[in-house]
Amino acid sequence: MYPALVAEVRTLALTPGDDAIRISAIDALVDARGTDAAEVLSEIVRGAGSLTVRAEAALALQSLDTGVTAQIVKRTADAISEDRTIGALFKKDVPSNVV
Repeated sequence: MYPALVAEVRTLALTPGDDAIRISAIDALVDARGTDAAEVLSEIVRGAGSLTVRAEAALALQSLDTGVTAQIVKRTADAISEDRTIGALFKKDVPSNVV
């Protein structure tokens, strides 16, 4: 995805407002792939926005967990490890009774 387009999608994803628009922006970032998209998804996950949007971004970021983006995923997981609301999405050993 072109940098200008990633910047526009980033703005949509980070602007408070309609969660449906923000989640659509996250979907566009998943389609874009690459480190630019992963960095924006990481920013969303670490942000203070809606839990729904942050969780969607966390799952999207994990779907991009490949060689190039693995460090971004790890850095994000480390940054939010103490966040009880969303940190569990990055734990590999989550008990089955955690919803």
